[in-house]
Amino acid sequence: PDLRHLDLSDRELGPKAARLLVEPKFAALRRLGLQGCGMTDAALKALARSPTLRELIQLDLRRNRLGAGAEILADPAVLPRLASCTLGGNVIPAPAARRLRRRPGVRLR
Repeated sequence: PDLRHLDLSDRELGPKAARLLVEPKFAALRRLGLQGCGMTDAALKALARSPTLRELIQLDLRRNRLGAGAEILADPAVLPRLASCTLGGNVIPAPAARRLRRRPGVRLR
């Protein structure tokens, strides 16, 4: 069976783990929990640009190490089915935060 929900919250993920999440075996994922995983802008960029995760509808990125790079999620072409994305607890600069607030479903708290 295809894995549709994966919660890795509060597990420190390095760059290697982030690369593993974009492998084809995760193509059926709809919900991904990465709260408190130490995700960086670079790791998020790799996830967001991956064609493997294009069907993702829910993404929890609270309490990570995200900054201006989170702005990639403001683009509706990135993860196009994304309906809910939580980013609270990250230090996202005001200009990026303004763009993110324009995308429905993105919450910064």
